Amino acid sequence: MKSMSAIASNSLTTDALVIPILLRPVDWQGAPFSKLDVLPKNHRPVTTWPNPDQAFREIAEAIRQVAMEMRREKDNSGKMDEI
Repeated sequence: MKSMSAIASNSLTTDALVIPILLRPVDWQGAPFSKLDVLPKNHRPVTTWPNPDQAFREIAEAIRQVAMEMRREKDNSGKMDEI
């Protein structure tokens, strides 16, 4: 099993994609993944939202957007190989 620092390092070099999700209040500053973009975007842990379902909706929408961007990049890189 890879360590968190190895996973975070891979994400920074685009070999993998890691999206930390803040579910509960924790001291994540200085953690191996602290340089990565976290969800929810406002960095407010899900359990502290008045309506956690809104937080989960924001998380799902952000993950969908990232997945669509990755798909577009993959499709575009394939087209460049064909040229």
